Amino acid sequence: MENAGMWKKLALVVLAIGFVSGCTRINDDLGQVFSYKHPKIEARKKLMRSISGSFKSIKIATEAGGGIGPMRKIMWAAQDITKAARKIKGGFKHRTMAGVTRATSKIWDNWGGFTRNATNLATSAEILALAADGGDMTGVKNGIKTVGANCGKCHKAFRAKKKK
Repeated sequence: MENAGMWKKLALVVLAIGFVSGCTRINDDLGQVFSYKHPKIEARKKLMRSISGSFKSIKIATEAGGGIGPMRKIMWAAQDITKAARKIKGGFKHRTMAGVTRATSKIWDNWGGFTRNATNLATSAEILALAADGGDMTGVKNGIKTVGANCGKCHKAFRAKKKK
């Protein structure tokens, strides 16, 4: 009977170790629940935020009107978008969903469409940069619409809506 107490304690320790190890393992689903920050997802977010920031800079410079200063800012920001858009494919090549992300699996299910949208974004930003370099305000306004539309195509097709 003396050993019964020892066996009960040993059994409790084994159960506790099993419970703790099971709870601390993070898989894709638990990563979403516990706000796990996966390095690849954080890099993708940083890339997309850089595009968003550059696009905001373009809108602000457009509000300042024509002129050499605003047109240069538009050109530089559009060039930044072009560079970043060319990195999108590499940022998403790994099917990483472990962590907090609004990217959907549709990206990898329709990889050709996704990469085509990224290429279109880079091309439209390049055209916008050329219009700004030439001082063509009409071309800049049309270019902004095209860049925005290309951003929206991906967001609508490959990104989950924000949870309220």
